[in-house]
Amino acid sequence: MFWVVWFGLLGLFAVLSAADLFKEGAAGLWGPLFCSGMAAFGLLLNAFGRLLGRSDPAFLLGFLHERLRLTEPPASIELLVQP
Repeated sequence: MFWVVWFGLLGLFAVLSAADLFKEGAAGLWGPLFCSGMAAFGLLLNAFGRLLGRSDPAFLLGFLHERLRLTEPPASIELLVQP
């Protein structure tokens, strides 16, 4: 959900700042470039997290269970998932 909000706000800001590109020329390029940089940062941050979790998936799963207070799904969910 966080990534949807992140990229949604970046897209909105890029569209709004693109109007400056037409008004100010090359000086208005900072907004779209900033949005592109922040989008790249978001993708690299996600890739870095995956890289860290690849070496020890059991630790990563335990960390997520502890921090997010994840519990086992109810038994009724298994009925929905089975083919």
